[in-house]
Amino acid sequence: MRNQYLERSLRVLKSLVFSSLVVFVALIQFWKVPVISTAVQVLAFLSWILALKDSDRMSRSVSVILVATGAVLFILTGVPVFKALSTFSDNTQILMVMVLVPLLGTVIDMGGYSESLSIVCQGLRNPFLLHFVASFLAYATGSVLLNAAIALVWAVMVPVVRRAVDDPETFLASSVPRGYNASLLWTPASPCMAVALSLTGIQWSSLFNPGLLLSLVMLALATLVQWRDPLVTGGKSPPGDLLQTTPFGESLDPSFLDRRRAVLKTGALALGLASFIGGVICLEAAGFTAIQAVVPCIVVAVLVWSLFLRKLREAVKASVSYVSEKIPGLSRQYLLMTTAGFIGTAAKLFAGSNFASSIPSVLPWSEQANKLAFTLLTSLLIWLISILGIHPLIGMSVTYSLVSRLASAYTGRHVTLTLLLGSALGFNISPVSATMLVTSSCCGRNTFDTGIKLQWRFVLCMWVVGSFILSLLNV
Repeated sequence: MRNQYLERSLRVLKSLVFSSLVVFVALIQFWKVPVISTAVQVLAFLSWILALKDSDRMSRSVSVILVATGAVLFILTGVPVFKALSTFSDNTQILMVMVLVPLLGTVIDMGGYSESLSIVCQGLRNPFLLHFVASFLAYATGSVLLNAAIALVWAVMVPVVRRAVDDPETFLASSVPRGYNASLLWTPASPCMAVALSLTGIQWSSLFNPGLLLSLVMLALATLVQWRDPLVTGGKSPPGDLLQTTPFGESLDPSFLDRRRAVLKTGALALGLASFIGGVICLEAAGFTAIQAVVPCIVVAVLVWSLFLRKLREAVKASVSYVSEKIPGLSRQYLLMTTAGFIGTAAKLFAGSNFASSIPSVLPWSEQANKLAFTLLTSLLIWLISILGIHPLIGMSVTYSLVSRLASAYTGRHVTLTLLLGSALGFNISPVSATMLVTSSCCGRNTFDTGIKLQWRFVLCMWVVGSFILSLLNV
């Protein structure tokens, strides 16, 4: 009984601390008051402590090691203890985006858009085309819904893919995460975009065109790299009655489907997602930062969408349920971003200190501008660190601190896009990234099989092609 009481009290405390942190971080985006800043710093440190207990063993071990390393770097640079502890809050604005964006999924669930997507896609048979469609759907929906899009697209595509290939799980595990991660190169809702912008200090709007171009290359390569793969080329022709319903219980017999209604509903979903992105663009043009713009866009999108669906009361209930039930379960995300703030700031301060400047550079070309070499090295470091079990978002901060002296030779846009390329590839191959965790959950396999084993060839190709394209772009 006592243990149950303690567990219940701890959950209430986590809900209060985690939710309060998000609220105060949102407030400070528009109302910079010292008291709120102090509250954010205290709540961020408390969040890290509370998140340690309920995170998985690997995340907990990595966090403790990184925080210990950061503490050593702070000591070497002479940073006071209280100032060092306050850096747990340095990435909380990215954490806020990670926590708030899934609220958009509540109205999409209520709108029944998954069923419409499944109906629209049910006529596809060609495996190569299916691979691209699965990647594209994850790309389009992931630009707003983030990794929640993986589960959505998976549910939509599984019954369709099952008719065309012998191994639908592996097929989707190779296509869906690649498409989603391609969207991370440009979408303002992406946490890695927020991290990259905070590191380099440039505006998101200046990255939109080159980031979109690079993401389309990644989207195309996601399928092209499977050109000779039997997984895509070796389809099958099962009996026509193999699949009679979608996972949502609707018949797939064309004589019973209102395809016109499904197409219109899918178009409404596309319009809603595009409106969200358009709102962020307009607000940034009006002087907001990308982080500031995302907050009101999420609130307005949920409100307008639920009114359009005539389900405002259900949306409010779902949002309250999300805050009270889902947020306390986000220990891993809170642990990740508070740790990233601490180690990232420690590494950045150390890289700019007199102590670090006395360490000779091991890079023979560090004093001359070599754009391609810089792009290859920086992006490589991020996704290699990711393979070792360090989250790509932390890998971005650590890598940037290591190459900061070299980065000064290039434009902020190029450095930011290089960081984004490395993190997008890291999300594809890291065993601890949310992308691979969700994907492995959908297909019932471990993250090593869905990550390194399945994605290594694509990651290597995109690393070379993406770095070459970035070195040619005038950014």
